Amino acid sequence: MRKRLKNHFIPHEGNNYKPHSVRERHVVGMALLAVAIFGLAFSIKSLITRNPDLLSAVITGVLVDLTNSNRLAQNINPLTFNPVLAEAAQLKANDMAEKSYFAHTSPEGKTPWYWFTESGYNFLYAGENLAVNFVDSEDVVLAWMNSPGHRANIVNNNFTEIGIAMASGRYNGQDSIYVVQLFGHPMPQTQKISEVLDVEVLAENKMFIAVKNNDYVVAEETEVFDTGLVAEASVVEKAIASPKMLLKTIYVVIGSIVFVSLLLFLAFKRRREHTKHVVYSILLLILIVTLFYLASAKLFPQILVE
Repeated sequence: MRKRLKNHFIPHEGNNYKPHSVRERHVVGMALLAVAIFGLAFSIKSLITRNPDLLSAVITGVLVDLTNSNRLAQNINPLTFNPVLAEAAQLKANDMAEKSYFAHTSPEGKTPWYWFTESGYNFLYAGENLAVNFVDSEDVVLAWMNSPGHRANIVNNNFTEIGIAMASGRYNGQDSIYVVQLFGHPMPQTQKISEVLDVEVLAENKMFIAVKNNDYVVAEETEVFDTGLVAEASVVEKAIASPKMLLKTIYVVIGSIVFVSLLLFLAFKRRREHTKHVVYSILLLILIVTLFYLASAKLFPQILVE
């Protein structure tokens, strides 16, 4: 293994001062790999955009996982996934996609709590985060966490449950995916309210909102921190749900390998006739940097959360 690594990266007499990492075959192979990975990421992006239902279970699971990771980082209990909340989120996402609006209140004046009622979720506390132009799970959670209001919802200790859904539609004339993230603290089952009439707005901005249901008053509860409720998303699921982050990570790894190989070659090479291999490596680095830029700025649209 050690000898193989030496032959691959270190110029010496045994490899004619031309390590395998800078030879034409290796450079061409790395270039083809970089382009193929870009094509694969583009295919995943297209699949998510055009057929979100195919990966919705994976993506929503990863979003719940990432949300809970941020809560745990603040020593706050993770949220439990609630299918009723997910149904309410799906109703809201479908409505936005069908009518091409992006707001808490629909054009007909339906508030977020209308969808809670439609799905049969009675709450003490509730909140909503929205996003559009979704492609990458890491991106959307990072965008929420970088927004003070959205972050406040994610780390709100009053919330105990979560439901997430997405729907494809048109926004600003382009195909887009809408994401709805709903938070809730359910009302005890002994209390049933057919319609939410009195809500106290705790925080609100264009794309996030948190409220308290004043139709029911509950005694203060003692919160017990529990780390055993974190949703589990596999490495494969996270990779599928975060193609942009995966693509950029792969390019950083490949670029680092090529850069280190080039430095070693320049440090140890003894023959000027191998200069062309330096050029090959530099061209490969330029290709990787270009693809990295395209992945960051062009391939994936900017996620809007406010």
